[in-house]
Amino acid sequence: MTGPHTTPTTTDQERGPSLQEANMGAAPHPPGPAPVAEPPPPAPAGGGGPFTRPVAGLLLAAALGAVGVWALRRGGEPTPETTAAAPPATPVEVVVVRTEDVPLSPRWLAQAGASHVVEVRSRVAGYLVERSFTEGAVVTSGQLLFRIDPRPTELELAEGRARLAAAEARRDRARQQLARLAQLRSRQAATAGDVEEQEKEERVAVAEVELHAAQIASAELRLDYASIEAPISGVIGEAALDVGGYVGSPTDRLAVIRRVDPLYVRLSLSERDLLLLERGRPRAPDRNEEPGAERYRGLEFRVTLADGREHPQRGRFDFVEPELSASTATIMVRGAIPNPGGDLRPGQFVHVTVVGLERKGIVRVPQAALLHAPTGSSVYVVGPAGTVEARSIEAGEWLGEGLWEVTRGLAPGDRVVTNRLLVLRPGAPVAPTEVTLEAAATTGAAPHGQAPAPAKGKP
Repeated sequence: MTGPHTTPTTTDQERGPSLQEANMGAAPHPPGPAPVAEPPPPAPAGGGGPFTRPVAGLLLAAALGAVGVWALRRGGEPTPETTAAAPPATPVEVVVVRTEDVPLSPRWLAQAGASHVVEVRSRVAGYLVERSFTEGAVVTSGQLLFRIDPRPTELELAEGRARLAAAEARRDRARQQLARLAQLRSRQAATAGDVEEQEKEERVAVAEVELHAAQIASAELRLDYASIEAPISGVIGEAALDVGGYVGSPTDRLAVIRRVDPLYVRLSLSERDLLLLERGRPRAPDRNEEPGAERYRGLEFRVTLADGREHPQRGRFDFVEPELSASTATIMVRGAIPNPGGDLRPGQFVHVTVVGLERKGIVRVPQAALLHAPTGSSVYVVGPAGTVEARSIEAGEWLGEGLWEVTRGLAPGDRVVTNRLLVLRPGAPVAPTEVTLEAAATTGAAPHGQAPAPAKGKP
């Protein structure tokens, strides 16, 4: 029982265990007298109060916002600590583009051929009784090759001579008769008709003599034709007919003779090759207007055999076909070359290299500097700022010795990169080192990879 001015209290059992005891895991106090009421204890520092976490989140958001406002007021400039380091310059080798006058030695495949070819045929029919040459050997003009049985012709010749003798006798008698009648006519002992008739007889007798004389000449010629001689000097091939065979007509070929000194070489050039030959040939004031083959007659060439040996003699072009072939779009060019030792043979394939040509004002680059792609060729060029740019070019002729001609895309003074192409990209900084064209040409072929895309503003 309490009075009206007393403070109500609660027992420990009604209030339950204190917060501190609950946090410390202490057991509740046993029931006892009611103590005086105390103020509630403060919230623990570990964040167990009901408003601690929301307040902390709000404070963190406010701090981040303040930092952002400060960064915007500074213009968003990065601090030195956050600035990325510039990529290092890549060391590369470059060649400086120059226009040059360089020797031009185009090389083409050609086929050798005899300078004179004759098919040996018989002019008379008959059986072969003799062959007086060695197949594959060299024969000289006028050398006996074959002999056809001459006996039938000899008999015809003897018969013809006998007929000629009889005709000459008839002619002589006719002349005597004509002379006698002429005397009788002067004494009026013969008529004019008798004289005229005898004159006709005399003319017939003279014609018979001439006929038989012609027949004898024909028989003598056939007898001469029975001995077949070489019409030219050269190498004779295999005999087409053996001794004992019958030659029936002039269409029967007996052998072939080929003249191999000098020897011809023939090559088929495309229109582009012919223009290349035209541009590079030396021009003299008195040769500018020469037509046809005359403009090429002074050009020399050397011949290389299949095993790499070079023929010791040099040849000259002597004939150019007047027009291009409509079916192959090529033109035939022929040259003659001395062949005293017979090293070259007809039908042999050789390489012809033209000498004495010169290309004026051309641009050369090493093969290692070129990148090829289906869209064309390109190179890397070092710009004024020390960075590389991809430049599209038009490659011309292969000049040999690791060098290409460039007909478009480069100008004198351009610095073309010759190595480390696969690690470069347009705009990359480089540290160029100039090298000679010859040194760069010995570094090998260009890397096989995709060509760089042309830089903006470049063709």
